[in-house]
Amino acid sequence: MAVAPPAGPPDRLILFRRAFFAAAAALVFAQLYWSWQWIRTERRPPAWDPAVHLGTGLDYREALMDGRWFDLILTQARPGHAPYPPFYHYSLIPLLSADRPDLAVAGLNLAYLLIFSGAGAWLAWRISEDSAAESERRRSWAAAGTALLALSLSPVLLGFHRQAFPDLALAAWVTASYALILHSQAFRRRGPALLVGLCCGLAFLSKWSAGVYLLPGLAAGLFDRERRKNLLAACLAAAVLAGPWYLFNIWSAAPRVLHSAMLGSSEGDPSLWTGANWLFYPRLLRRCFGPGFLLMAAGAALSLRRAAARARPGGPPRRGSSGNELEPRH
Repeated sequence: MAVAPPAGPPDRLILFRRAFFAAAAALVFAQLYWSWQWIRTERRPPAWDPAVHLGTGLDYREALMDGRWFDLILTQARPGHAPYPPFYHYSLIPLLSADRPDLAVAGLNLAYLLIFSGAGAWLAWRISEDSAAESERRRSWAAAGTALLALSLSPVLLGFHRQAFPDLALAAWVTASYALILHSQAFRRRGPALLVGLCCGLAFLSKWSAGVYLLPGLAAGLFDRERRKNLLAACLAAAVLAGPWYLFNIWSAAPRVLHSAMLGSSEGDPSLWTGANWLFYPRLLRRCFGPGFLLMAAGAALSLRRAAARARPGGPPRRGSSGNELEPRH
């Protein structure tokens, strides 16, 4: 009778994977608890901007109840606000019958926060996976866990999480777009490229500034003919989804958006076309995460450099734990 060999040490990759999913579950429960505590204890009325977004959602609900279908796509401007794309406000409609819809919005935004942090973790996993050998794949799960913690506990996003702002929805769909761009191998694969178009369309339906964040990623599809075809398919999918709203509202929204962009300079903020304005987000990240932001940025840059080296003909091959060369994934 054969004797089973003694059990070896636990596989590190499995341990890293289990640790990631355990951390993800703990974060979901923590966010649920914090949202419940917020709804239970908050007594202040909504601030000006969240109140405007809730009012826009109310306009859509009344148009829906009255059967005014054209008004569901024609957005009315409000004082101090350009017309916003409607997707986030559509998602507010079920909450407007609550006693305090300005607090119930924390539950809706939790879904967007989970999309954002989950897409960010997937993005980090993909970047690290493409740059690592098979025997070092556990680093991918460590990278995903680090990104999940950093994004889901970001002070600025936790603030947006509890108020009726479309910015968190915008961040969620933009991050999902970048994760899918990487998953599509920079528009080499048609199916994921179409999903990129879907997420881009939802980003444009969340806020008109989506293009500023999406253009660098979309530029990855310009390098060869096959990629350009898939990029065009993604852009068409986004246009079909978001185009009708912009077709009816661009003439009203564009001058007000430009006015809002210049308004901050009269209040002491940097002007739109100055370098200080374009450095706003890097400075905000530094304030949120301190030196950790520089470490994460350097790690992402190094991983992308390694992934690009592996993708080049004649680049270093992937190797399994046994040392055998593996074919690159398609």
